[in-house]
Amino acid sequence: MENSIEIEMENLAGTLGQAAQLLMEYSLKVKTGMRVAICGTVGSGKSSLLSCILGEIQKFSGTVKISGTKAYVPQSPWILTGNIRENILFGNAYDKPKYDRTV
Repeated sequence: MENSIEIEMENLAGTLGQAAQLLMEYSLKVKTGMRVAICGTVGSGKSSLLSCILGEIQKFSGTVKISGTKAYVPQSPWILTGNIRENILFGNAYDKPKYDRTV
């Protein structure tokens, strides 16, 4: 499957900066083709879990294995300085067919 991703997290624990421990002995396995929704109340750790998958949280135990390409869409959208084309390319080489599909 093109653009497929698999994520496996085992016994993960970590912190974000000087904050208290955010994740404690957390395990998750997402296989190709699965659809997963991360739900919870405000402050329950949804964004922290995704930050951990992206490698933004310093883990101090456990493993994270990712195969495929990962992407994150934050709750609040943002645009880089520059034009629309530069924002769509996001530093990648211009590929006209792909660019046309995106627009």
